[in-house]
This record gives sequence, C-alpha cells and structure tokens, in this order.
Amino acid sequence: MQIKDIMCDDVVSVSPDASVKEAAKKMRDGNCGTVAVIEDGRLVGMLNDRQIAVNVVAGGRNPSRVQVGEVMSKRLVTSTPEMDIIDAAKIMGKHHFRRLPVVDREHHLRGIVSICDLSRPLKEYTDSVLDELIRERPTRPARFGESQTMPQWMFA
Repeated sequence: MQIKDIMCDDVVSVSPDASVKEAAKKMRDGNCGTVAVIEDGRLVGMLNDRQIAVNVVAGGRNPSRVQVGEVMSKRLVTSTPEMDIIDAAKIMGKHHFRRLPVVDREHHLRGIVSICDLSRPLKEYTDSVLDELIRERPTRPARFGESQTMPQWMFA
C-alpha cells in the first residue's frame, strides 16, 4: 500500500512570514498540532505546537511578533505519494515523528500522513502476514512414544 492511499490531503498551511500567533490560530481552527510552511508553492518548513510552546512561549517571546520562519523546522524529512507505508513507518520511527509531510518531485506539498493514518493498514498487514505464517506452518506427526497431551508437571 502506498502513502497516497492513506494520506490526508487537506493540510493547514502558513507562510514563513506569518506570525506564530496566526499559525497557532490556524492550528486551533483546523484542530491540528502541525502546520506546513509554504513559500512560492513549495514546502519550506513545518511548525508544531511544541515548537511554539518551547521556543516562543517558554522563551518569553511575543507570539504576535515572532515569525513562523524563525522557529519552524527547516531540515525536513518527507515522503512521496508513491512511498510504501512500511518505509514511511520506518522513517517516522527512526526520527521519532508523529507526522510526515508528503511532497512531489518539485517539493509541492501533496498531503501529510500521521501515525494514526498508518496504524490501521499496518495492523492489517501484520495480521495478514501472521495468518499466512500460521496457515503455512508445517505440522509434524507425533513421534512414536510422544504424548499428545501436556505433562502434568507443567501445571504444578
């Protein structure tokens, strides 16, 4: 299964010159914890609620006067729509991400995928692999003298 099959394509975004307060309002209105930062149609950063809390509020800075571009993540790890969901899960695990932006070759934002988006298809995949392993497990006949029941000493 590919990322494009499960990603959310309705992503809240702001420009790098927007205020952090503006970004926080968009997060509130969109009921999300992350906004994509877009400049000239391309993804240039990501800003999440923790960055606002730690880098702005806890630092005593005024959210109305701090620009998103000052505190956003600029070193981006992204996915493509064609990426396999297992590869995306590995990337998210390696970097401890809860969300992964999805971009095309020109770095235009196409969507975002979250841990929640991945959880159901990954569970279904894991279940199907386990079912296949169980189904194909060879059974061997009992050897001469072997008991078909568990010994009583195992339950004492």
